[in-house]
Amino acid sequence: MHYNRWKRTGNPLTTKYGLFEDRFWAKVDKSGECWIWKGRLNGAGYGGAGKGQLAHRIAYELIVGPIPKGLDLDHLCFVRCCVNPAHLSPTEHAVNAARQRRALGK
Repeated sequence: MHYNRWKRTGNPLTTKYGLFEDRFWAKVDKSGECWIWKGRLNGAGYGGAGKGQLAHRIAYELIVGPIPKGLDLDHLCFVRCCVNPAHLSPTEHAVNAARQRRALGK
């Protein structure tokens, strides 16, 4: 499949809909401090980029690099649909959950 795309378009990542990164960033509003995901949101309010992938994780990996194994991405801005990598911090799950509880006053 990738070989056929490469043969047809010169780029194995191009689909009939265009390059993945172009399609991804077209769904992001970068006009404010938080980069808001304009695509589909899951039930918890996180951006969903299809096939179970979360938009904030994809944005982080596209700009910063791989997320260290075993770590969550903590939204330091507490805006779940924000995909700005500057607002995301790789954190252990327990620390992430504690910050969220503290922010909610629980």
